[in-house]
Amino acid sequence: MVSSWFFVFFVACAPTLHPWYVGFLVPFLALAPLPGWLAFSGSVMLAYHVVPEWVSQRRWDERGWVRVVEYAPFYFAIVTVVWRRYVCTGSRGAA
Repeated sequence: MVSSWFFVFFVACAPTLHPWYVGFLVPFLALAPLPGWLAFSGSVMLAYHVVPEWVSQRRWDERGWVRVVEYAPFYFAIVTVVWRRYVCTGSRGAA
């Protein structure tokens, strides 16, 4: 469980997150299929939306809406887990 939170922290705070970083997570989703991680492992592939324009025009233009669609499920899952664990149950600090 600690290692999964380390990976959450890494993904949430990384200044650069390449889609293949999330690929290391996918095998572990077979053991614990967490909805937020499942959604993120699929939506992170949207990061490649710039490749066709880069190949044709040599322009790297990332769209803001793609970032929102890509990361929203991930951050929503983090907030939901923290809310359920610490706010709803009142188990502050309990493991």
